[in-house]
Amino acid sequence: MHPDSAFYSKTQTSNPSTNLLKGRLTVTLGRCDLALYANNILDSHPTLYRTQDTGVSVLYQALGLRPRTVGLSVDYHL
Repeated sequence: MHPDSAFYSKTQTSNPSTNLLKGRLTVTLGRCDLALYANNILDSHPTLYRTQDTGVSVLYQALGLRPRTVGLSVDYHL
């Protein structure tokens, strides 16, 4: 953000570069598809989109990546 902007704050920084590793393994057995999946395998959790409510507020909001998620899905085809 430009320093002459009314919304400029020295405490706000740019988003860091991020890497997100996902994986999925699917096996088909007859009419059934079994899938093992994992999202955010390395459990990366950078602070993203940090914003301040107003220029003088001490309150900040931030988003991040969803934590590591592992699961199994089953699809049955009629």
